[in-house]
Amino acid sequence: MTDKDLKAPADIASKEYAALSDFVRSRIVRKPVVRVKIWSLTGTVLFSDEPRLIGRNFGLDDELKEASAGQTVSGISNLSAPENVFDRQLAPKLYATYVPLRLASDRLGNPPVAVAEIYQDYAGIQAQINNLFRTVGITMLVGLGVLYLLLLPITLKVANTLSEQNTRLEEEAKRSEELLRKEHQTVAELRKLNRLQGEFVAVASHELRTPLTSIIGYAKTLRQPQFANDAAARDEFLQAIERQGDRLF
Repeated sequence: MTDKDLKAPADIASKEYAALSDFVRSRIVRKPVVRVKIWSLTGTVLFSDEPRLIGRNFGLDDELKEASAGQTVSGISNLSAPENVFDRQLAPKLYATYVPLRLASDRLGNPPVAVAEIYQDYAGIQAQINNLFRTVGITMLVGLGVLYLLLLPITLKVANTLSEQNTRLEEEAKRSEELLRKEHQTVAELRKLNRLQGEFVAVASHELRTPLTSIIGYAKTLRQPQFANDAAARDEFLQAIERQGDRLF
């Protein structure tokens, strides 16, 4: 698309629109991508694979405002919004990504001239998230199993020590109070280990979930064809992925 194409809504009766629409449907609108919209900075749909949307102005919602300011924004789409009247039949839940558009001739840092909105079927994203958490869960279980095996000799040793002490209690009445104190201390330490184990699992799960969600979102955005030659956007997304990776490390 050129600067001219981004100044006014596409003429759905023109050959140019037909050619561009065919290209978008054949090359971009493929599972999980189900819809594409190009917005002006005033909230008017300039282009879409759904021609009934072209030329309609829906105003600027929060996501469109952020994208118009140069930020890439993603989130679950509100299918009850007027702009999504023709999108509700595409999937029960849609994931929308707003990407600022700049002309190739623009210098880096110039404000966007339009915003591209790409809809994906959230079921595919949810399936990947479920698989990821399944992998994390298995890893956690394996880790807990290893931890249990490491603690088992200590626990057995403690149990044997307590058994020997209980046997000597009858013969060593004078030492019973000291042995009882040691027993209480050992039980308290085991309870503390059990509590710390539970806290570790909860914290690790939370700390993994947040950056992994961000990494998945940025990685999926990078796979879109329009970013193949957009070095600036790719660098920005890769930096974000690297930050989240560092956080995971």
